[in-house]
Amino acid sequence: MKKILLFTCVIFLSLTTELFAQPINLTTTNILATSADLNWDASPCGGNVTLHYKVLGTSWPGTAVNPALSPFALTGLNTNTSYQWRVKCSGTSNWSSIENFSTGLTGCTDALACNYDSAATIDDGSCTMPGCTNTSAANYDPSAGCDDGSCIIPTIATAFISQPILCNGGFTTDEMQIDVNQTAPATVYSCVVGQLFSNGYFLSYLTTNQTTTTSLNLQGFNPNVDYCIRIVDSAAYYSGNDIGFGGSASGTSTLGVYDEFCSINFSEPAQLVATTSVVASNQCAGDCIAAEDLIISGGTGPFSFSVNGAASINLAAGDSTYSFTGLCAGQYDIVVTDANGCSTSPSTTTFIIAPIASISPTGSVSVFNLNGYNVSCNGANDGSITASASGGTGIFTYSIDGINFQSNALFSGLSAGTYTITYKDANGCIATEQLTLNEPPNLSGIANITQVVDCFGASTGEITFDVDVTQPGVPPYQYSIDNGSNYQLSNVFSNLTGNITYDVMIEDNNGCQYTSSIDLAEPAQIIYSPILSNYNGFEITCNGAADGSIDFGTPIGGTPPLEYSIDNGSSYLPASIFTSLVAGSYDLIIRDSNLCIEPITVVLEEPGIFTIPATVTNPISCYEDDNGSVTISPANAVGQVTYTFEGTQQTDSIFAGLEGDITNPTPYVIDATDDNGCIVQDSVSLSEPTIFTFTTNSSLDYCIQSNGTAEINVTGGGTGIGTYSYLWSDGQT
Repeated sequence: MKKILLFTCVIFLSLTTELFAQPINLTTTNILATSADLNWDASPCGGNVTLHYKVLGTSWPGTAVNPALSPFALTGLNTNTSYQWRVKCSGTSNWSSIENFSTGLTGCTDALACNYDSAATIDDGSCTMPGCTNTSAANYDPSAGCDDGSCIIPTIATAFISQPILCNGGFTTDEMQIDVNQTAPATVYSCVVGQLFSNGYFLSYLTTNQTTTTSLNLQGFNPNVDYCIRIVDSAAYYSGNDIGFGGSASGTSTLGVYDEFCSINFSEPAQLVATTSVVASNQCAGDCIAAEDLIISGGTGPFSFSVNGAASINLAAGDSTYSFTGLCAGQYDIVVTDANGCSTSPSTTTFIIAPIASISPTGSVSVFNLNGYNVSCNGANDGSITASASGGTGIFTYSIDGINFQSNALFSGLSAGTYTITYKDANGCIATEQLTLNEPPNLSGIANITQVVDCFGASTGEITFDVDVTQPGVPPYQYSIDNGSNYQLSNVFSNLTGNITYDVMIEDNNGCQYTSSIDLAEPAQIIYSPILSNYNGFEITCNGAADGSIDFGTPIGGTPPLEYSIDNGSSYLPASIFTSLVAGSYDLIIRDSNLCIEPITVVLEEPGIFTIPATVTNPISCYEDDNGSVTISPANAVGQVTYTFEGTQQTDSIFAGLEGDITNPTPYVIDATDDNGCIVQDSVSLSEPTIFTFTTNSSLDYCIQSNGTAEINVTGGGTGIGTYSYLWSDGQT
């Protein structure tokens, strides 16, 4: 069993290795413009290798090679292109990693060469080096592929027309400028200007003296000739060009020519000419509808022109015609000037628009006798215009808007302004007239508060209407504060109450009206709730006391600072609390800084006079008894009364078990205090009966007639004196 297990493991490992094997160590070498060598290590593979390659950015599989051997020479590639390739062991599914490379671009790779190609990666041997390429230079290099500026000769840097021929026939002052690149040290040269013909013959027109200057200005060239410019070595050049037709320096030889510039041509503008042609004529008197065309030829555009010496009118580039429209009768003298300042002056181009008899309007505006104005009020539309005209042909029609015409000459319902009345006669000829309807100035102003309402509910406000001096309407004025129901001449309204929006109306002499609204405010009402002292329901503790107080609290409204009075305004204090007051009625007033007052009457009440009348409710019955009692009936006490009697306190109003005195009763003193601390004192006396005594008198029975007598005389005793009762031994009472 152990051997079988070991063999099984070996077979499993072998299968795993073949299934996942890949070529390794992928490299790309010998990369050229159209080929490259692909290299890999195929030792992990048990057999052949499959190769795929493609252009970067395209999808796999690309081009397949199977089998492929390393190194693999890949040819026929595109230059300057990026490629990808990969390999795998044939019969397996896993590919190696992907290798990238790019082919080169052939060209000259020498950065100093004339034809250096910065994009080339592979030199193809085409490089040409710079040097002097001018055959007339001392350092001429026949192998040079491009000129490096090292030639030791003067050259023409530029040649141009510095002063062109501006006007036809004005070529005597034309000029060309030639700038020369001079050598160091400077080379002596001559400048030759002439015509170079197709057969190589150079016809000299102008030759300068020898010079070393770097700039030449030459004048006086004929128009419309192609001139070539040469700077030459005089000795060499003249030796090859004989003095013949055209003078010195003419010929076919280029010997001694340092540099040549062709060609410069002084073009001459054609003669500037202005003509006019009739396009339309005026048909009616006063018409300005004639039209004339101006045609300009020759000269150099753009053009401008003036008419009758007025400011110039500029034509756009390319324009050579101009249409005059809306022309009135008259003579028109035109002078044309081109872009070079060439002018048709002193000659002028003249055309004439013949005059025609005109229509003469004589319209009039309405006058309403409204103080000289044509409209009643500013902005009103009660004005009118009556059209009238003479001349023209036949019956007129009239228009106030230039569009709609009517046979009625009256235009009514108009507001102020300038109106253009258009007259049209039977031939359709038009004339216009401007008539102005004036209107009075706008009526405006503003209502201003000139006296504020000083106190809440007061009628002390005053409003004054001030007319805007820039919009005064038509004086004189009248004013209303009740929407025109009543008017007054004065602009001042007095005795007004506040917290109301007033609409003040002004009406001027033309009956024009304007209203200005204004809010007339009033101070807030002074509101307060006095806080009175409180002693168990009374504002004063005890009858006759002076411990009451009035606190005005926290008032609202009015205009600070506030002051306070409790004597109906006889005196004021800044403090709002009054103390040590006696009972009574107080007229409170708060007065603000505007002297506005708010009165309130309060009453400080006090208890009635606190009394404790004592009543003996049980007299002492017998001598030296202590069964007397006294009852207190308090009056006007506040709350609970506490009594102090013989050093003790009680709230019960009955005092019992009292003793008396026979001869000189000593009064009892009772002190009482209520809940407000009011104290009162009273006294009461208790008397006691005298000692109870009696005497007897008797007479004997006479002759057994039962007429004997017995008498008792009693003095003193208890409270029942005068009402004694007797009990005799025999039972009699």
